[in-house]
Amino acid sequence: MASNPPPASKRDRRVERLSLWLVVTNMAAAILLSGLLALWLGDSRRAALERAQDNVLNVSRVVAQLVQGDIERVDLALQSLVAAYARAPGGGLSAGGPVGIALADLRAALTEADALLISDAHGVVQMGKPGDMPPTPANERPFVIAVRDAPTAAAPVLSQPWLGRDSGRWVISVARALRTADGSFAGVVHANLSSERFSRQFAKIDLGQEGAIGLRTDSLALVARITPQGAVSDGLGSRKVSASLTAALAANPQAGVFLVRRPDDGAERAAAYQRVAAYPLYVIVGTGTDEFSSGLTLPQAASAALP
Repeated sequence: MASNPPPASKRDRRVERLSLWLVVTNMAAAILLSGLLALWLGDSRRAALERAQDNVLNVSRVVAQLVQGDIERVDLALQSLVAAYARAPGGGLSAGGPVGIALADLRAALTEADALLISDAHGVVQMGKPGDMPPTPANERPFVIAVRDAPTAAAPVLSQPWLGRDSGRWVISVARALRTADGSFAGVVHANLSSERFSRQFAKIDLGQEGAIGLRTDSLALVARITPQGAVSDGLGSRKVSASLTAALAANPQAGVFLVRRPDDGAERAAAYQRVAAYPLYVIVGTGTDEFSSGLTLPQAASAALP
């Protein structure tokens, strides 16, 4: 004989218990999923930051080596001219003499430099274009004085970026002193490296969609800068930098990484800086951290978090 159905009150209680169980289960699942999502997103962000920072740090090292190589090749030419001057009878600077011949040969071979010239102890150009000499106030030539006072065996002296009067280009000068047989200061031999040349070199490196490479002196004057849109001419010579870079350099003057937000849209960027060997130059590389994220949307992230 068929059993009687349970009283309505018992059936209602079972439904209530089942409904409560479902609610509790769904809440627990939601909490678990939220925790998994938070963990996944946190790990994803940390991984993206690490990838971005590793990228800019590696690129800054490569670019610093490129800049170092350029300066070293230029310096070899300068040392050749210094040696030619030391061999010249009476330190002559005639166009047909040893120094003049060496200068002409090096001008043709030295593709890294925009100009190669020689000035006397007062900064007056003797061989080359006067407009290719860094401009300084009358009777006060700090660039010439810095070259004069530099130890003979030391690295070459580098100028701050300056705008050539004849070429109209921003350049930095790399220089060494000419000295007589008794060691007296006789003048300066120097080469100019243009911002345009540095920018062309930097353009060979894949910057991604938001990358940028800059070159600054140790006073943070901008020598060259390039973005995916091309070389940047605005701001050359400027010392305006972010507080984040200033703080990072104070903490470690040789190399480092830091995070910064763009002032226009607040986008987060990873940046790295690298000193160029013993020279008073820094390479600074930046990129958007979004480029190094996993690329998953939130629904995809939720699906990935589910077992």
